[in-house]
Amino acid sequence: MNGAYSRYATPQALFSPTIERWLYTQESWQEIEQALAEETYQRHQPTGSTPGAPISPAQSAIASPVDQGKAWLDEADARQLARQIIQDGAAHGYRLATEVRPDQAVWLVRVTWEEHSLNIHSVEHWRSEFVEIHSMLQARQRIPG
Repeated sequence: MNGAYSRYATPQALFSPTIERWLYTQESWQEIEQALAEETYQRHQPTGSTPGAPISPAQSAIASPVDQGKAWLDEADARQLARQIIQDGAAHGYRLATEVRPDQAVWLVRVTWEEHSLNIHSVEHWRSEFVEIHSMLQARQRIPG
């Protein structure tokens, strides 16, 4: 039994207002996870950033709540990073698609845009790749059609 379970398993346990809201709500787990992801994302915005303002590709993965020191992803981190990737792309007007998939003992996020796809294995990997993807897509926009 873990410490969090022990702490909340007693009748006199105190729950935060956020937990109580979800305890007595009809929201689905998906809605709860989405709300948590949005709140976490907002809490991790770089200081001084304007809400809703695009952030640079170099800053984008920094705002991610996933442990950036890890060179691999577990399933929860991969799902969080997949959401972050979609947000990073949307902030620049890019339509990126993601798919979370297991790969031996770790998880990957497969990113697809236009006719390209790429497996991402860590936050740091996404950070470096997004800089490249951003540069490529910006260059394409400058080329007359």
